[in-house]
Amino acid sequence: PIPIDSGVTVVYRLETPLEAIILAGIEVESSRHCEVRPGQGLSTATVWEEARKALEATSRTSGLAVYRYMIRRHERELDARGRRVRSEQSRILRGQVMASPFRSLDVENHLENGFVRPDGEGSIYYGPDANVLLSDAFLDTHCMSLAEGEDEAEGFLGLSFEPTEDRGVTDIRGILWLDPANAELQWLDFGYEFLDVPNSERLGGRIRFHGLPNGTWIVREWYIRMPLLQAYSKRGRVRRRLVGLKEEGGLVLRVDDLQGDPVLDSGAGIIEGVVLESEGSDPVEEVVVLLDDSMRVTSDEDGRFRFTALA
Repeated sequence: PIPIDSGVTVVYRLETPLEAIILAGIEVESSRHCEVRPGQGLSTATVWEEARKALEATSRTSGLAVYRYMIRRHERELDARGRRVRSEQSRILRGQVMASPFRSLDVENHLENGFVRPDGEGSIYYGPDANVLLSDAFLDTHCMSLAEGEDEAEGFLGLSFEPTEDRGVTDIRGILWLDPANAELQWLDFGYEFLDVPNSERLGGRIRFHGLPNGTWIVREWYIRMPLLQAYSKRGRVRRRLVGLKEEGGLVLRVDDLQGDPVLDSGAGIIEGVVLESEGSDPVEEVVVLLDDSMRVTSDEDGRFRFTALA
């Protein structure tokens, strides 16, 4: 007992002896071989922490499945350098209720079987979603470092990743690009490693992230480029060359909640015009106007027509 009289401050010194505690030994084994330049480790970890915030928000949003999406899906055939569009088809998916407009397979599946799988005479190509990038299994098998932006990425803060070793399957490498002004994640560029395809550096894709006004995050836009190959014979051996690229992707045009209230409206493109009998003559009503064979509208009494929600 420590007696304390009214109005008096009592100081009591409690002393305990110090004894050392012997801990059991700890063995640490690791298969990672990431080389980090001196002084860069802390910076890399700081940038990853910022990127992780957006990825975790995107992952949480996809787990809620609380949005209805309007999405434009497209398929394009490009030349071998990916600079010229040879053909394109697109369609709009309206009112799609889904967890996320872009989802990948689970990370264990990818790490075991690769991000490119044989499928008949061709292959299926996959990209990583937020859940893959956040997983311990992915982080344990990939090294991160800082990257400098060039061309359209100039001025952005880059966090690159690449696989630690060749595990016998096709893996991915990429760069997460952040806005240095607010450290917000903008997009991911990714490509494939250990892929036996000519000019494989031209293959891969882009995933663009977007923060909604209510604090949730979604994948706003994405595409994946795959090879179009042609077989030929050289010195009695059958070889393959890259003759073009096939691109598949999508763009979220509008997001509504399940009550139908808009969360995001892209303010996308509009095409409008007037149907006339001939140049300078009277307008014509009830004429059906087609766009890409996927959208149709009818001209009104003034001959006017209007396409909305275009990319």
